[in-house]
Amino acid sequence: MDAEVDVSRKYAFVLRPEAVTRIWAVLKKVGDVSVTASCQDDTERQFTDPKRLLDFENPKVKQIRGLTFSAFGDDRQRSVHLRLSDQSWSTVHLRLEGPEPTVSRLKDELMDVLDGSKAWYSPVSRVDFVYVVLFLFGFSSIVLTGMLPDKQQPRPGVSFGRAVAAATIVVAALAAVGILAWLLNRLRHRYFPCAAFALGQGQARHTHDDTVRWVVIVGFVVSVFGSLVAAFILSGG
Repeated sequence: MDAEVDVSRKYAFVLRPEAVTRIWAVLKKVGDVSVTASCQDDTERQFTDPKRLLDFENPKVKQIRGLTFSAFGDDRQRSVHLRLSDQSWSTVHLRLEGPEPTVSRLKDELMDVLDGSKAWYSPVSRVDFVYVVLFLFGFSSIVLTGMLPDKQQPRPGVSFGRAVAAATIVVAALAAVGILAWLLNRLRHRYFPCAAFALGQGQARHTHDDTVRWVVIVGFVVSVFGSLVAAFILSGG
């Protein structure tokens, strides 16, 4: 009995040479394999040999943004289509067609490779800091409002100049919140990408970025958190 499988995943991944070799070997069981690389320079490069793909320099100006693996059986009744990209709605998309036992086996083998390529920072890559910053801003506003003294008497009206100044402060605060969210999203996109192709020169880029992630970013977050905990303890809780 024929079967069809369509699988999508949204986690961040790091594709290394050994994963490419294993994916190619699995697809080779179906038929001839071809790969289309979508690159930074808006060029799509075709590969029909795994060695040529692994030998691709993958320089920064031509770095791989997505890979599409395809394989078809001689009878055209078996096919595999695997797309790996940095698209936020689906970083991994796998489609298989063929006899049910074959499809089930190939799916398991491919998903083992892909799940093993999942990046440790995957949860961070999915965070939209616009919502995080807005939540923190709103929460802080509620806390500060609750700390203000309760005044029973109505306050007199303020002058036009003071009203304009107050509105300017509010607008500036909202603009600062927006800029902070934008900067954090840029930082996430740069150092916590949904798709990292550690092939060719991409291996060195990934190693450098991973060092920045651990030493600079994670180290900074841990130090800030530690300082807050220490301040809380020293203040007597």
